Amino acid sequence: MKCIAKLFVLTLMVVFPGFVSAMSSVSIKNATPTQVRDYIISGLSSTHANATIENMNDNNLTLLFTQMHRAGLFGQVMMSTENRVVFTFIPQDDGQTQVTYNEVATAYDPFTGGKLSRPIGTAQTELSILNDIKFNFDGGYRFGYGVGNKKQKGGYPIVVVDQGSPAETVGLKVGQILLKVNGEKVKYDKTLNSHNFHSDINFPKTDILTVTDASGIQKDITITSQFVDPKTHKYTEPK
Repeated sequence: MKCIAKLFVLTLMVVFPGFVSAMSSVSIKNATPTQVRDYIISGLSSTHANATIENMNDNNLTLLFTQMHRAGLFGQVMMSTENRVVFTFIPQDDGQTQVTYNEVATAYDPFTGGKLSRPIGTAQTELSILNDIKFNFDGGYRFGYGVGNKKQKGGYPIVVVDQGSPAETVGLKVGQILLKVNGEKVKYDKTLNSHNFHSDINFPKTDILTVTDASGIQKDITITSQFVDPKTHKYTEPK
């Protein structure tokens, strides 16, 4: 039994490599709690086929994501895991909606039926999710480029450049490799599904990007984020 318990703990270290507790929130100006909730639900079918709604009311939405993992030293254990994501929607006196996000993962021991639950995520990754929701209603500042998650030539490839964006203006191209942001080497965390750099949709931000192209020549590009209107999706000045 002790060996099984040790294997279960080791497996959990693989499934949940970091145990982190965080709960983040944003305030959304141009949406009611119901509108925010319905927007989240509308995106489920296209993003997470394994998601179910566990609980829902005017001020709360609990989503359950289930999947199977191969774990253990040699991948010899099939383990069931659940990620329970809780959103709350709180109307504020000034007409805004405060939205909070919290995620807890649970792993089930295939030998004993026991389980272990831990909060996961960081304030940074949670805010990234919440800001994507806020962006849909309020707009926000964006650079207008996207970066892939597969490392190439010492960095990560630029996979999209929005038309009319600051990225297009400064000459970023799809296929260039992003090596550094503000002098820090770009990294990607598979467990958090996130790179180690982020923008702030609430304020303009200036970054220095170190990129290289097919010729292998490195260059630094200075870029400042610009406001995107949530209705037209065009880069403009905030109203």
